[in-house]
Amino acid sequence: HMDTMPPERRQRFLDNLLSDTQRLKNLVNRLLELARADAIEPSRQTSQLPELVRAMQNRFHERGLDIEADALPATPLAIAPDALETVLGNLFDNSLHHGATLVRLTANPNSTHERLFLSVHDNGQGISAANRERIFTPFFTTRRNEGGTGLGLEIVVSLLKAYNATIYLGSAESGAEFILELALAH
Repeated sequence: HMDTMPPERRQRFLDNLLSDTQRLKNLVNRLLELARADAIEPSRQTSQLPELVRAMQNRFHERGLDIEADALPATPLAIAPDALETVLGNLFDNSLHHGATLVRLTANPNSTHERLFLSVHDNGQGISAANRERIFTPFFTTRRNEGGTGLGLEIVVSLLKAYNATIYLGSAESGAEFILELALAH
């Protein structure tokens, strides 16, 4: 019916088609990322948190997000650098999408010094009480109209699980806070 449509209706139709195509492309890419995360064979590589964060600071600063990290321990973490970068990158992206301009990282080893608790706390909109229970549910997103797939945190959970690590929601009164529990390399 393209030939009989008025030009403005034709353009709206084409715009909707392009938008839907982009949303499907994003969904397929995120599903592929999730499949890779679920099937990952953990490597014996370790990560240095200070180095990795320094490398990410410039990249995210250019996008409008400052990352503050004071006194991160140089103790090697039992997670491959690319996996940890993907985990932090997803969290930083979420912060940006929810209005944050600053993320503060705080690290604390547990009493046995076998695990490291890393707080990732932003100054964005935070997470509503209604959504707190749902954010780790695959495909749950508050950004569907903007192309969100609801798979970012599921990818994070899968990657961390492969490296004997976990993530949970913190109890910050403002912004959003996630706590990563990471194994230290020995």
